[in-house]
Amino acid sequence: MRNFYSGRYKLAKDDYMLARAFARKYKGWLKKPEKYKRQIAVIEHCAENASSELKDWILKAISEELAFEDLKRAGMPAERTAYYGYRRKFYYLLSKELDK
Repeated sequence: MRNFYSGRYKLAKDDYMLARAFARKYKGWLKKPEKYKRQIAVIEHCAENASSELKDWILKAISEELAFEDLKRAGMPAERTAYYGYRRKFYYLLSKELDK
């Protein structure tokens, strides 16, 4: 199968799609944090490890499904290449965490 992400953080398309589907549930889990404590912790840990500076922006992007342009208008400090690199790292880390 063709890698969806290439370069340093290679992910097969199926692994990326699984991590993305898991991350999309984050916003719903925040409504019942006592029930989904472990899942929330996994996502926040991966976002922190991807970039401590952009952690909040990555979490905002995945929970609200925002595009780069929307984040930039909201005041995100990173440029396009850096942001997408950290987002790629986030999905890579999340995929590896889900494999455990």
